[in-house]
Amino acid sequence: NELCIKIIKENDNRFRVKKKINNLSNASLKEQKGYKPKTAFVLTHLGLGDNITAIGAVRYLSTCYDKVLVVCKEKYKKNMELFYEDDETIELYPVMDDNCISPRHGFSNEEFKKITENMDLYLTGLHCLSTTMEPCNELPFNFYRDMNINEKFFWTYFHVNIPSESKSLFNKLKGSSNYIFIHNTSSTGNAFSIVDIENKLKFNKQEILVIDPNNNIYNKTDPFFELANEFLNHPLPFYIDVIINASKIIMTDSSFFCLTINLPIKTSEFYLKSRDNRDYSHFYKKEYYNTKLNKKIFKTLK
Repeated sequence: NELCIKIIKENDNRFRVKKKINNLSNASLKEQKGYKPKTAFVLTHLGLGDNITAIGAVRYLSTCYDKVLVVCKEKYKKNMELFYEDDETIELYPVMDDNCISPRHGFSNEEFKKITENMDLYLTGLHCLSTTMEPCNELPFNFYRDMNINEKFFWTYFHVNIPSESKSLFNKLKGSSNYIFIHNTSSTGNAFSIVDIENKLKFNKQEILVIDPNNNIYNKTDPFFELANEFLNHPLPFYIDVIINASKIIMTDSSFFCLTINLPIKTSEFYLKSRDNRDYSHFYKKEYYNTKLNKKIFKTLK
């Protein structure tokens, strides 16, 4: 009986994956399957970085369910829509804040039950209801354990849609990879200064283009000022090709970092200057990370 149930489940998952391939390739012949559709409801912590680190879990769930409803904050909806644009089975449930959806944050438990009726719940961290949340010393893997999802899926199921605007933005560099990508802004402010990083890594921003998506670090009279301006304040997915091809990447532990660790970046000069010197070495523990993955390991800056 157990084997029969497993075969049925795996066959349903195979159908969902095949359906995704058919949709992406605009296939004229599509397999049909008759069964009661299943929906998963995913509520992780609602920072943009939290949403990004849950992508592996959501992509995995999209092979197990016919629809995956993912809660995100309204202000991050555009970014998350772009990340999941290639999969119509993944839908967003935007809210203004935690207290607009989570019973653990004051939202009506009865209303929550109505919203999630007939759905399987995947709740993490401070949103956990019926189970005790895992210790938060190994983010984001504790969130995967909260959902009872294999921690390795953080790496192996990660996939984001790359919008055409990402290539367009990279093309402004005319194919050059002789530039540095820096992101030093987090929810608590700037984690490091550009001057300190210039001194530590021995480069001069007047001799090589430094792209900061939040700030133009150049003065109006500097040669790189106009070009640096072209890279300001775009949706996060628009920077994917720029990040992948940079000669150096320096980041704090922000949403940009959460995305970058799972991208096939080309440089080995990938640096993290974390807030409060937080340690993220657990990302590469053997129980989570497969060395065969095409993912570069960041170097920690003190």
